[in-house]
Amino acid sequence: MEPEVSFILERIRNDYLNSDGLLSMTFPPSQQHLLNDLDDYAPFISFLGDTGFACKQVSSAKRKVINGLIPVHDRIISWRQNEWLGAIYGMSLQCDNPDITYMIRDGLEFIRKNLIDDGFIKAFFNIRSQRSPAIFDSRTGALIETLLDVGSDYPLAKDVALNCLAGLVEWAKKNNRYLVPNYIFYNSVVRNNLSRINPLRIPKKYIYPYAARFDAVADSLLMFPFGEEIKLTKQNTNLVHAFLRAYRLTGDRKYYGFVQGWMKEFVLRMFSNGRCYSCPGRKLVKLSHNHPVIDIYLEVFRLTGSREALEIAIQIIDFWVGSRFQNGLFPAFEGSFYSHLDGQTDMIVILVKLSKLLNSDKYLTLAHDTLDSVIRNHKVDKGFSTYAYADGRSTIDMVAIHPKYNALLLKAFIALENRDRILDEDFWGLLRDR
Repeated sequence: MEPEVSFILERIRNDYLNSDGLLSMTFPPSQQHLLNDLDDYAPFISFLGDTGFACKQVSSAKRKVINGLIPVHDRIISWRQNEWLGAIYGMSLQCDNPDITYMIRDGLEFIRKNLIDDGFIKAFFNIRSQRSPAIFDSRTGALIETLLDVGSDYPLAKDVALNCLAGLVEWAKKNNRYLVPNYIFYNSVVRNNLSRINPLRIPKKYIYPYAARFDAVADSLLMFPFGEEIKLTKQNTNLVHAFLRAYRLTGDRKYYGFVQGWMKEFVLRMFSNGRCYSCPGRKLVKLSHNHPVIDIYLEVFRLTGSREALEIAIQIIDFWVGSRFQNGLFPAFEGSFYSHLDGQTDMIVILVKLSKLLNSDKYLTLAHDTLDSVIRNHKVDKGFSTYAYADGRSTIDMVAIHPKYNALLLKAFIALENRDRILDEDFWGLLRDR
C-alpha cells in the first residue's frame, strides 16, 4: 500500500470523525456529516481492505435517518439521496444486514409515496409541511442512475427510474430540446414557457433548499416561473449518465436517442475548441464541469465505439493538459491561479481510463505525473489541502482540509494501481463520479 494511502486512511480514522463517529464535512470535525456523500468514500475505503468502516458509518447514522433516507435540514432532497442509497445498496450485496435491507425498502417506499408525481421524481419533500412543489430538479439524474442499479434487486426502483426517464424523453420531444433547465414544471406548459422568457432569476439566497432562510413559504414560491437556467454540471451531466445507464440495461434506443440529441445540442451551445462552458453564453470554463462531460463521451465510446465521441473527449482532455500549471497541476478553472484537489483526482482517473481505452502510455504517464504533483503541492500535516497556489505559495486561507476530498483522493491511487482492470464493468462503476 502506498504510504500516502496509509496516511489518508489514518487521517480518516483518527482526525476526521466527529463526536457521533461520522466522517465530518469539515476539519476540524463538526456535526456536519457526510452521509449524503457516503458513496463518495465508503466504497474506496472498503476496496482498500477496511470493510467495517462503512458499516460503522451506517450504524452511527441511525439517528440521522428518516424513512430510510438522509434529510437536509427539514427536507428530503431527491438529488442528495443517490450517494446514500448507492452506498447502502452496495453494502447489502456484501453482508446480510437486515437493518440495511429495511432502510433500502423504507427509502424506496418513501420515494414512491411522497416524491413521485405524474411519473416524475419531485425535487424534495418538506418533512414539516408534508408537502412538495410539483417541480423536477435536473440534478436528480444521479438518483435515477442509482435507482437503476438498485433495481436489480428492487424492481420498484427500476420502475421509478424508467418512468421518470420516459417523462423526460416526452418533454424533450415536445420542446425539441435536450439541454435540461434546473427546474421543469412537469405538469404546467404555461409555467415552463414563461420561465423561458422571464428575465428574473431565482433568488438563491432565499428560495433554495440549502439557504438558511429557506422555509415552508419558499416551497410554494418555487412554483413561480423564474427565468430558467441551464447548467452543465451536475444538472445535465448526471441526467445523461442516467440515460446511458438505462440504455446499457435495457438496450432501448429511445434512451440513447436522448443522449444523441443532448450531445448535438451541447456541442452547438456549450462547447468550443476543447472548452466545455458551464452555461450557454460561453463564459466560465470550470474543470469540475468539464470532467463529467469527458466521462460521458468516454462512456459513449465504450458502449458504441463512436470515434466522434472519443475525439471530443480527447479534445477536452488535451485542452486541460495544455492548461496545466508549471507545477504539473490542473487549474480549477480557465484563468485560475490555484488548483482544486478534487479536480486532480478526477483528471487522474480520466487519464488512466483514456490510456487503457487507447492502449497508450502517454496519458498514463500524465496521470502518474499529476499524482506526484498533488503529493508535492497539496499534502500538509493533517491531510491534503483542498487548494494549492500555482506558484507554490501557502497561506492560511488556502490550507483548508476537506475530509471528503481526502477520501476521494484514494480513488486516484486505486485507479493507477489497478489500471489493468479499469475497463471491467464493476471497476468502471466503482470509479464513476456523480
